[in-house]
Amino acid sequence: DRKTGQPVALKMLSPDAGRDPNVVERMLREQQALVAVTGTCAVTAIDLCRLESGAPCLVMEWLEGQDLEQQLSAWEAAGQRGSFELLLSLITPITDTLERAHGIGIVHRDIKPANIFITAGASASARLLDFGLARMKSAAPLTAAGMVMGSPSYISPESWGGEPAEIDGRADLFSLGVIVFRWLTGSLPFDSPDLIAKMRAVTAGPRPSALALNPELPSSVDAWVARALAIDPNDRFQSGPELREALASALLGKALPKPQTASPPKPRALVDAQQAFATAFRSAAGLLKRFTVPTAKKSVVPASQPPANTPPVVAP
Repeated sequence: DRKTGQPVALKMLSPDAGRDPNVVERMLREQQALVAVTGTCAVTAIDLCRLESGAPCLVMEWLEGQDLEQQLSAWEAAGQRGSFELLLSLITPITDTLERAHGIGIVHRDIKPANIFITAGASASARLLDFGLARMKSAAPLTAAGMVMGSPSYISPESWGGEPAEIDGRADLFSLGVIVFRWLTGSLPFDSPDLIAKMRAVTAGPRPSALALNPELPSSVDAWVARALAIDPNDRFQSGPELREALASALLGKALPKPQTASPPKPRALVDAQQAFATAFRSAAGLLKRFTVPTAKKSVVPASQPPANTPPVVAP
């Protein structure tokens, strides 16, 4: 970063992708989603710039470490597993971040180990990456009906249905449940090289047993798995904190807490959210026009900033 001297990470579009309004808008939405969850463990969005090709470029903080996919793969290759304590310490900020995102209408839709980053150092922490497939409830969908978004091994039963409007935050929690299952057992819960067979197992098959793969686990873990990976979203954990607290109990061999009922947002909070999304939509529309209208080549230019007193919000 020429202003601060700090290293940054750049997420760039190819020239062809940069001329596609849908692809451009998806990147704009990602930037706005990251702004909306500022203060959580989501990677920090610093700016949105334009490359000489005219394509947008998302500027983010630089992270040192490795993603969870690399760590799990290394453990599995060595026949090892991560500790319960480390699992809970990493999952806590992730569930808190998802709780914040879901509360303002953002569904990540691509929760997987490769999108969870473990920072280097003695005080390792988890960071959530890549909101590029995020869905905003207030926005017109970019995903056409019939399209399945996400990584097949981690997406929820309802995600296989290809109806984006039916997907909410509980789909993210299902994906997180798959990650926990793999952490505890070294295997995916619905592992099949055949995509159709995988879809059938996720959407209609019996729920897997973690104890069958790791007999050293407390028996209560299977009860947690059954709820975390339930086919019907109403049978799952309804929030990130509920999922995390139940997991902590299960790993201690305790019975799961009584299921919670998701409470709807208060009317005032809902109105405030709708107003924020309306403001974000106007901001995003201006950005989208700026990035899709052909212009002469020029040096990287920062994207326009929202007016003073405009709260950080997510674009549609």
